Amino acid sequence: MILNSCRDHLSYYTALSRSSTAEGTVIIQGFNPSKITCGAHGSLRQEFRELELMDEITQLKFYDKLPLSINGHVWNALIRQYQILKGESYVPKIVPDQLKWSKTDPMNILKVQTDTPWQLIEKLKEKSTKYTPASGTVALDNTNLLKRKADDHDQISSPKNKRPKTKLDVEIQNENPVGLIWDSNDYSCAYDSVFTVLGDIWVYDPTMWSREFGLTSSFASKLALGFQKVSAKEKNLEDIRNIVRKFLHKKDPAAFPYGTSGVDISDLLLYIFASKGIGKILYNCTNYGASTTSAIKVTTLFTISVKKYPSIKEHIDAIARKTKKC
Repeated sequence: MILNSCRDHLSYYTALSRSSTAEGTVIIQGFNPSKITCGAHGSLRQEFRELELMDEITQLKFYDKLPLSINGHVWNALIRQYQILKGESYVPKIVPDQLKWSKTDPMNILKVQTDTPWQLIEKLKEKSTKYTPASGTVALDNTNLLKRKADDHDQISSPKNKRPKTKLDVEIQNENPVGLIWDSNDYSCAYDSVFTVLGDIWVYDPTMWSREFGLTSSFASKLALGFQKVSAKEKNLEDIRNIVRKFLHKKDPAAFPYGTSGVDISDLLLYIFASKGIGKILYNCTNYGASTTSAIKVTTLFTISVKKYPSIKEHIDAIARKTKKC
């Protein structure tokens, strides 16, 4: 990252916060350290000081120790009441040394601020402009002019909405609440959570995601076909969930039982996303030069259950370095 173009310490913070570790951060060119060592300017320091007082007020309120006289409804009123109660020179013990105030660097009692009164603003009616045409000219017909502009506006294609037109919500199912209704007889927690997320992904591009789901696994393909039926108002989400659940139960009754025992969400993800292998692991013997192929297929999904790694890259590298006895 290039810090030389940062305006102040806030820009430095924003830029450096994009990196997760110091070791993985590369700073290009030099930078001006005075922007982060010269201290905060007056208004920012005042805001931090007020936050320290609000922190103590909030803590006292939480433990029901705040005096009844501190009853303001807005920021300024609360702090002002607390300053008057404690005195202008009072500094909470938890305030850092860099923010502490004193006689030489005081924090004055806040001034009384009157809130702007609330009022409902009614929509102003458009008034037609009346004017007298100049001598020798003809007045324009504003009505026709406005109408023509409106007609022209209709011909302009409107930009695409961020949200898709395809929906899998209550408007399609005519049921409440939005999403899948939990099956209290045959617990469906895992199915509901995963299928809701996948449905929200699918609606953004049904054609593309139906193709991708079809390439992922037979179960994901059935789910995509079900979403199409829900979108066409032929089925509801609960029907589709139960259909896919039936196929999963037939494939592995132990992992996908009926009843109240529930389903492990990792098993569900494994069958939905990793039914088709994308390769196999090849082991090369460093002692004899022989090669063997593992019976375990490599899929598009892997889980981290035993050892935790700081990043996905390190996890993949650890798998690549994995060895076994010949």
